[in-house]
Amino acid sequence: MVVGGPGGLGKTTLAHAALRRVAESDAFADLAWVGLEEPATYPALLSRFARDLGYPHLAGESATDLERSLRALLSATRTALV
Repeated sequence: MVVGGPGGLGKTTLAHAALRRVAESDAFADLAWVGLEEPATYPALLSRFARDLGYPHLAGESATDLERSLRALLSATRTALV
């Protein structure tokens, strides 16, 4: 799901409220919230998710290897990425 629109409409507040409910429900074993205040490249975003999920050793891999590693790890655990 993507929530988009001009700044100041409450998108982040809505996402925080939804994520709090998800966290309270124990529907996911892990979660990572990465803010995009600045534009991020796909490899940089993957690295941030890896670090936030507790896999900092993966952050230095190439984008292809990092994506492959994250897919393997995430396929074994219900994880919310925001």
